[in-house]
Amino acid sequence: ENGLDRPFLIWAIGSSYTNMLGNGEIWQQEIPRRFPHAPPIEYKKMVGNSCPWQYLRGWVRHLVEPDQPDLVITYTIGDPDDLEKLLIELRQRTTADIIVPSIHWRERDQALWGQSENAADQDVARVREICRKHQVEFVENRRAWADYLTRNQLTIPDLLKDAVHQSDYGANIINSNILSHLRRPAQFSYELSDRERRFQPEKQ
Repeated sequence: ENGLDRPFLIWAIGSSYTNMLGNGEIWQQEIPRRFPHAPPIEYKKMVGNSCPWQYLRGWVRHLVEPDQPDLVITYTIGDPDDLEKLLIELRQRTTADIIVPSIHWRERDQALWGQSENAADQDVARVREICRKHQVEFVENRRAWADYLTRNQLTIPDLLKDAVHQSDYGANIINSNILSHLRRPAQFSYELSDRERRFQPEKQ
């Protein structure tokens, strides 16, 4: 098997919020459309009810790391310190790119609307900073979700299927917010040659 035959492997890990993003259908539709020469997309996930970052490290060690995925997505909540431990684990043991979106607006967040970017159970600034520290792609999903609601004169429950979970339509919006980070820039932020390091083997 050569590199051109190998699929682009995505692992999604998290809670029911991750589960409701689907089984990779939107990735399998959108990536070939946006990048015609991309390899086939393989999408795997491991999720659990109310599963925060704290409990994902075991799945990462036993399921994700052996697969050496190209991309890891985690869409859940939890202590930002536990997210950092998860990111360190992935950085040390894989070469995967990592995407972490902020959580969508839920009914429990209603009191924070217009007052704070935070959720009742997520410190968005801390999550953003940890992602920056570990060079992980942070998706301003919560901000984009709020913008969508405002532009379309909707209320928080309009994109939910119950008090906390995104509806199918809401999931499409989240997936679109994530996919918007996969693009070919008109101008790269650095020259590849500036980051190359050449090594000479030691003579025996």
